[in-house]
Amino acid sequence: MSLRLAGAAAGLAAAAIVSLFPLAHAAVRHPSKFKPGSRGPEVRLVQSRPHHLGYAGVKATGYFGPVTENAVTKFQSTHHLVVDGVVGSRTARVLQWAAQSPGSAASPIFLAPPPRTYRVRWGDTLSEIARRFHTSWRRLAALNHLTDPSQLRAGRLLILRAGAPRIVRAFRRASLSLRRRVIATALRYRGVPYVWGGESPHGFDCSGLVQYVLAENGIHIGRTTWDQYRAVRHISRSRLAPGDLVFFRTYAPGASHVGIYLGEDQGLRQAFIDAPAPGQRVKIQNLDTPFWRHHYYGAGVVRR
Repeated sequence: MSLRLAGAAAGLAAAAIVSLFPLAHAAVRHPSKFKPGSRGPEVRLVQSRPHHLGYAGVKATGYFGPVTENAVTKFQSTHHLVVDGVVGSRTARVLQWAAQSPGSAASPIFLAPPPRTYRVRWGDTLSEIARRFHTSWRRLAALNHLTDPSQLRAGRLLILRAGAPRIVRAFRRASLSLRRRVIATALRYRGVPYVWGGESPHGFDCSGLVQYVLAENGIHIGRTTWDQYRAVRHISRSRLAPGDLVFFRTYAPGASHVGIYLGEDQGLRQAFIDAPAPGQRVKIQNLDTPFWRHHYYGAGVVRR
């Protein structure tokens, strides 16, 4: 009886794994599915990968917004991939490889045949890795062009068998739209403390953050919130798009606070990033709350 139960359990486990393969194949065949604007349970699984791999701040919301895109571009840059913010087939494969490192659970969307790569852990030796994966250390040294097999750097991704796709060594940056570059730059400064009059990564006030982010992308704008309000092309709230500026009437009449609009992101329908107030840090906020709706003053498109 116990053998029958064990056999049934094994059969159910096998069936469960097989049922996931169409999802994995779909991710490879249709890489454009996972890009800014994508949504669904598959996106939620994709979002879990950057989070587990050390790119903090990514929530598994099921919507591929600017924060997720920023984490993906960081991952692509770190692993010498084309930096386009899209989880295509190559990025998906490298996500899978990286997730095989200790402490990172595999996601069903990246189930695949036996690994072709291995990420070196502290204390590993080439001969031990070779025994674990039923190969020889000489073959591993040749596949990975190791001049000194006795020197292995923890974190290095080793090719285990021929036929594994090579990681692109030359860093290539696909052209990102100006709006996406502005958002990616702003997100880099999340957590920077608010400093009155601050205009550097050591500390920002609201307009200092906007001026600095835009300047890093070749756009020059005035230093004060009111200068920035006068410099943009004004639009209605219904026409807001990621990268636009949003203005608020807070401690003084007129435009006295400013942020950069992100759009739908991290579970928020209308998100923006700003340097809020003394004692706080640069963070993502929800435009669609009573406070910000009440203090909303206007919005504008940045002129190049």
